[in-house]
Amino acid sequence: MTRNDGVFKFYKIQHKDSTGWHFSSFDHFGSPDTGSKEDCFTACGKCWQKTGQHAVYSLTLGLTGLKNMAENNPGYNFRLVCCEINQKTYKVANFGIKKIKKQ
Repeated sequence: MTRNDGVFKFYKIQHKDSTGWHFSSFDHFGSPDTGSKEDCFTACGKCWQKTGQHAVYSLTLGLTGLKNMAENNPGYNFRLVCCEINQKTYKVANFGIKKIKKQ
């Protein structure tokens, strides 16, 4: 079991282009500001620390981040989506190679 195992519900931002909806790259659009240092879309946020997802647990903060993202990137269409995941990590196989001592 890893720190990422469990059932999680969080909110992520997507943008629309000519091919459809995609999870937005914060490297491209910038990180949306939620007004919270603990529940934010960056690696400092609770969700990233627990799940490895650039998302927030709070709908209210998600909507704040969505508004901020849209205001900072005029001309793009953004939306907030809710993701629910159930992640479990388990061992499939082990493999190791014995070191040989030099003489």
